[in-house]
Amino acid sequence: MIIGEKIRRARQQKGITQRQLGEKIGQTGGFLIFKYESGAVDPRAATVKRIEEALGVSLEESGRRCSRCGNTDNDRD
Repeated sequence: MIIGEKIRRARQQKGITQRQLGEKIGQTGGFLIFKYESGAVDPRAATVKRIEEALGVSLEESGRRCSRCGNTDNDRD
């Protein structure tokens, strides 16, 4: 599972919008959250940490955290 899918799943489980998550991590609106979730952009490691804190979850529990973090995707060959 890619990082964007993990972000989307965790955000939806918390019942918040992309805009709300964006505001919780110090971004205006939800445009960057949309880009992360759609896979258009990988968030930086510091952003992943802020998202994890805002959602109260760990996004690296299974597989890839993000390409910029140097972790691998265990679901891929």
